[in-house]
Parts: sequence; C-alpha cells; structure tokens
Amino acid sequence: MKHALVLVMLVICFTQVAKAQERLPQVKISLFHFNVQYVCGDTECEDNIIKASLGTLLDDLLAHPKWKMSIEIQGYGIEVMRDRHPEVLEKLRKAVDGGQAELIVTHYSDQWFIGYPGADMKRSVELSRKALESVGLKHSGVFSGQEMQWAPGLPEVLGSEYHTYMASSGISSYGGFDNDYYLADNGTDEKAFILTHRGLGNLPVANASWGFYDDGENWNTLISINRFRLFPPRRTINVRDWETLEAGGHEFWFLSDLVKKIREYHSSEGTAIPAIPDSHGVTWQMGDAGPHLWMGRRLVAKERDGEVRARPYRSRGLHRLAETLAPRDGRLDDALKHILLAEVSDSSGWRPEPGEVQYTFDESDKADGILQEVFNSWATPERAGKVFEVRTASGAVRAMSGPPQVSGQSLQEVPAATLHPRIEAENCKVRIGYELIANGTEKATVTVTPDSDAAFRYKLTFETPGRSVFASRELIDLAPREIPAPAREELSLAIPDGIFGMSDRAWLVKDCQERHLSVQWRPAEGAASMEEFVGLETPAFTFSFYLTISANTAKFLAEELNVNPRYYVAVPSAGVASVQRATGRYLFAQ
Repeated sequence: MKHALVLVMLVICFTQVAKAQERLPQVKISLFHFNVQYVCGDTECEDNIIKASLGTLLDDLLAHPKWKMSIEIQGYGIEVMRDRHPEVLEKLRKAVDGGQAELIVTHYSDQWFIGYPGADMKRSVELSRKALESVGLKHSGVFSGQEMQWAPGLPEVLGSEYHTYMASSGISSYGGFDNDYYLADNGTDEKAFILTHRGLGNLPVANASWGFYDDGENWNTLISINRFRLFPPRRTINVRDWETLEAGGHEFWFLSDLVKKIREYHSSEGTAIPAIPDSHGVTWQMGDAGPHLWMGRRLVAKERDGEVRARPYRSRGLHRLAETLAPRDGRLDDALKHILLAEVSDSSGWRPEPGEVQYTFDESDKADGILQEVFNSWATPERAGKVFEVRTASGAVRAMSGPPQVSGQSLQEVPAATLHPRIEAENCKVRIGYELIANGTEKATVTVTPDSDAAFRYKLTFETPGRSVFASRELIDLAPREIPAPAREELSLAIPDGIFGMSDRAWLVKDCQERHLSVQWRPAEGAASMEEFVGLETPAFTFSFYLTISANTAKFLAEELNVNPRYYVAVPSAGVASVQRATGRYLFAQ
C-alpha cells in the first residue's frame, strides 16, 4: 500500500510538472555569428558574406515581422558594410530600429583574444565602439566571441557596458559548472549574466531551444565551397522551416529577452541566480584541445602556430612603444586595426589555409610600417645622435649617452636543476643553451633544426612537483594565482602574459614575441609542456624563454618582455629611428 501511495504521488508530481511546462511559451532563440574574416584576407568572400549571407538573411527577417534574431559581427564587419555595402547596413539599421535584430558587436577583429594581454581586448572594443558611432548604431550589451572563447577576466575587462555573456559549454569541464546560466562580477551592482550555449533546457520561463546557433555566413550559402555565394535552395528551406515554427505557435526571442525574463523570475520567486564558480583563472577548454588547438597543435601541414601567434605580439609591443613616444599621433588607430586583424583566430586553429596563415604576417607588416613612420616622425633633429631607453610600463623616456652597459659580475648558480625541461623531437633536432643572466635567473635559447622539409614536432616538458601550478587569468595580466589540479587529465592554458609557475620556486616566462605557445599541464604525470607541430618546409629557428626561482622576477620579466616591453630607440640622424627591444641581461642593466 505504501508503495502504491508513493507511485500515485509521483504520477501527480510528474503531471503537475508536465502541465507547468505546457503553460510555458514555446520559444526559439537564434544567434547568428558573422565572421567576415572566415577566409582571412579574401575580399571576395568578405563581400559575399555581407551581401549573400547577411543581406539575404535581413531581407527574410524584414519580410516576417514576428521574427527576431541576435546578430553578432565584429567591428571590422561594420566598417566593411559602411564602406562597401551601405545598402546592407541600411537593412541592418531597419531591423535593429524595428526591434527585429539585436546587434552584438564587441571586438574589432575575430581575434584570438585570450592569447594576448587584456589591453588588446579593451582597445579592440573601443575601435568597435567608434565603428558603431560612425554609422549611428549601438551594441546591445550582449557579448559573444569568435570560437566562443571565455575567460574569467572578460566581465572585468569589458565592464558595465555589457550585461550578458555567451560562454561555451567548455567552461563546464573545469570547476563544477553545472547550470545553464550564472552571474559574474563585472564591477557593477547588477552583476553580469552568463549564458552557456550547451542547451536551453530546464529554464523556468520558457520551453526554449535554438532556432539557429552557428556561423551566420553558412545560413543561405554553401559556406566557402562556393565562396559564400547565395544558394537559393538552402534559403528556401530556411524560410520554410521558420515559417513552420511561426505557424506552430513558436515565439522568437533575443538572447537579452531570455535573460531579462530569467532575472525577473528569480526576483519574483526570491531565489538567487548562482554565482559562476571560481575557475582559478582557467579559460574554456573546448573538448580535448583548448588553447593548444590554436597555439601549437596541428590539424593541417601548413600550420605555424608558435610563429603566427608571436608575430602580432611583436607588433603590439611596437604599438605600446609608439603610444609612449607619441600618444596623440593620429596613425596609432590605423596601426592598431592591422594588429587586431593579425590576431585573428582563423590563422591558426581550425585547419587554416596557407593564405590565412600569411594574413597574420601581412597585417603585422602593415602595422609595423605605420609604426615606423611614427618613430621616424618622433626622431626630430634635437634627438639626433642619441639613444633613448623607453619603459612602456611607466611611460619613462630616458636619454642615454650610448647603449646600456651589461654587468660582467659573477653570478651564483641557479639552485634548481629541475627547472630544465626534457626534450622530445620528431623529424628535427632540438638544442637548448642556458645563460645565467641574474642571480637565480636563466635565459634558455632553443634552436630547432628540421631533419628535412617534412612536418615535425618538438616538446619541452617541465616537472610540476605539487598538485597546483600558477598562472594569471586570461585578460588579467601579471597576477599569477594558484590553480589546483583539475578533474580532467589535462589543462591547456594560453598564458598570454608569459608567466607559468611550476611551483612557487620554479617559474617559466615565455618570450611571447619569439614563440607564443600554450602550456599543457598534466597533474597526474607531474608535468607541464610546451609543444608545437610545425608545418612543411619550415627552416631552422630559435626562440627563448626564461627560468627563475622568484615570483617577483617572473612578473618583472613578463612585463618587460611581453605586456609592456622595454625598448632602446637610437636616432642616428633626424627622421630616422632604430628600435631594439631589451632582452636577457639588458633587462637587468642599470
């Protein structure tokens, strides 16, 4: 009898839940991510993405007044519309003004933003804001990023302008992310709302599902197979499917509509939205790859991830120098745009084409050319014949009588042999030379020599003796914090400021301007590694990293090498400037 009573109660409970679900509206939510840089540097594809993909989508949207879509595009895409396709821009404006399109514009380029210091993202957002202002539009306050990158520092970096963040479900692989939505501190009284893309089930305000969640340029085309030209049969199917949803009683909401209703529900019920768990600075991991897919792992033979990710890092350092020397020079924004385009994620990661790899180098070269003009303008006659030390961290510019003098004093040996990595190599030879540059600090110079024109791989593995390591949060620089061992077997970290602590007395500092690779930590093995698969026909190369027993020295090196580099600027004659970055012993020269 007792079991029968329990069964009856369960049936009643499930019936009530089912009826409650029936009362909820049937909702479709769509996020169209338009990546104008899908084929980096190909202007024909850019034009087709704007006209055939976005343009026809907007035509169909405007023809159906009840449809609503969240449309994400980079600031560069807004400029492409403004300068080359104003008719599409007017359609977008009409959809936004008519309440049918929610405009999501955050970063200027679809860049690999978690691989670079937070200042790059802030500047990128500012350039996007200027692009929107130039056409009289505003973003909606929703954030969504290329490759769905998520970093705990995002709400802090983007600040109060952004109230909603789309985050990949990959964050759930570390630290107990069990819900579909959270709140995160963004420095305001009303904390930012984070919605994960893994599903819209079990929501208290709607029976919601995705109407579309993907690259918008794929909607009415055959992707890059036909260079994003319109494919009418696919457009016909898409329109028919959405008309069927509308006829069946589905409502169409923006992402921000859903978030508003969830907030109102919790407020009316007096229940708290869970705070996002402290992920100890770990970014999203995306299956079994994480940042390593963009920073060392190979999927196609022509990849050069370490070099590709380092090339715009060199340009961003020169931009910091130019900002310090000539902060009001009108050419700085133009140079910055090229740097952010060069940081595009599609030049590494998901099977980049050779032209996409070259795109990063070409855009970096354009930036460097503009910056050299700035330096030459700064090299006035009164500065001729002098050398200047420029510390971009503090803004200090000091005239010197000549190059800095490097101390030849004897130094004590580094008391930590375990700092030196094990070497693995396939189809190449790897040699590491060590130079003691300060007490307790070594510079390691790695030389990689391919055996042939074939693709090759090298791996440097360091011991991690404890159950935790140290790294800064992505986008929050020079603030290394302890990261406990995750449940997963491996954790991939972008290390954008270069600092990685194997323990509190064993620190690695990458020189991100020379080779910018991710770090893979495998706590069960007590090991962390930097690994790169390198493409065909790659010549021999060298790069450096630093090893130190001091956390303070690690932060000093990371700032002076990577985040805010130190430079020496020689002016041999008026109008000519020669720039050299301080590395190695020169960082410790007085």
